[in-house]
Amino acid sequence: MHEHPTDAQVEAEAEAIYPDTNPGPPTPEEIAREAHAIYLSRGATHGRDLDDWLEAERRLTERRADAGPKSAAAGWRERQAERLAHGEDDLKA
Repeated sequence: MHEHPTDAQVEAEAEAIYPDTNPGPPTPEEIAREAHAIYLSRGATHGRDLDDWLEAERRLTERRADAGPKSAAAGWRERQAERLAHGEDDLKA
């Protein structure tokens, strides 16, 4: 007899197949870490905290845009290929 998946299993599989392709803006914590790294990389000189913050925000936003839907689609293709290699087909009943 075929057991039905639990709601949690269905949700986990849906997240794996259809990942969030819009990660949203960087969080203040992420920006702060990046800004601190920028501050350290330029010799830890004071007085440019706003510039560092804005540069950190720009870099993180750009990275997210570069890693957007293309990565999600590639991840789905890899998971689908793995399923098919193991004889699992989403269309099987």
